[in-house]
Amino acid sequence: MTAYLILAFKNPAQLSRLVSRIQNDHAVVFIHIDKKVDIIPFLFIARQHPNVRFVNRRFRIVWGGYSITEAIMTSMKEILGLEAFDHIVLMSGQDYPIRPVKEFQDLLDEHKGRSFLHYEENTAESKWWSVAVNRYRHYFLSDFDFRGKRTIHKIARRILPKRKFIYPHYRLYGGPGSTFCALSAEACEYIVRFMERDKKSRRFAQFTFASDEFWFQTILLNSHLKSSVINRPLWFMDWDGTSKHPRILTMIDYFRITRSSQYFARKFDIEKNVDILDKLDANALTKAVAHAAAT
Repeated sequence: MTAYLILAFKNPAQLSRLVSRIQNDHAVVFIHIDKKVDIIPFLFIARQHPNVRFVNRRFRIVWGGYSITEAIMTSMKEILGLEAFDHIVLMSGQDYPIRPVKEFQDLLDEHKGRSFLHYEENTAESKWWSVAVNRYRHYFLSDFDFRGKRTIHKIARRILPKRKFIYPHYRLYGGPGSTFCALSAEACEYIVRFMERDKKSRRFAQFTFASDEFWFQTILLNSHLKSSVINRPLWFMDWDGTSKHPRILTMIDYFRITRSSQYFARKFDIEKNVDILDKLDANALTKAVAHAAAT
């Protein structure tokens, strides 16, 4: 069985559509709704779709904050305590499958005990890490809400010495969009145990920036499970260089999306362009029919 963990905060109709596409007989969908928003408009999703559950503990998610990492790890712990899953797939509410879900499930079934995680190592060749090292070298207060936070942050960057990574013998791993991945149950259990056991690690991570893109990646790839991790992207994203966020995908991206080798894409927004999802649905249906005929 596969567990899909979706972090969402907007567009209930779009989230419902995503759930309908990834549901299958081998999956359970878990949804974390940002504590900043009202959960009531989302509750119909569990009534309309089988095998859908909302995680019990909700977090107030702040972009770039440790709250994202904490929400993921706490939700993973809850999922692992419910029943046995082979993988937990981490997604956002603005993701969407771009191939038949059976093809993705076949991939996971063929690689039980292994994780799919796209990452870069912190080397001189990594352009991402040349900037990303500052995510832990400086103190960030992203999850804190008080007046003058930005001013204090700027002053702290100037007067406080740069922090060294808490584990000096660790190699660092991460990358843009690496939050979204498919982890084996064993990998999830290791990450949860590690963070519960090491409180200093948790405190260090709380003052980093966008830890969801490098924290559990680094923990996992410095463990005995490193050899079980496949460095392969499963998500199509367009980082156009003008923003810290991937572009909202529209119809102009259709051919690049469908010609990619990935299984999902992000980000989509039905309030800006719904036609792209209709087109992707039609393409996936055609592929599913062709696959069924061939087998």
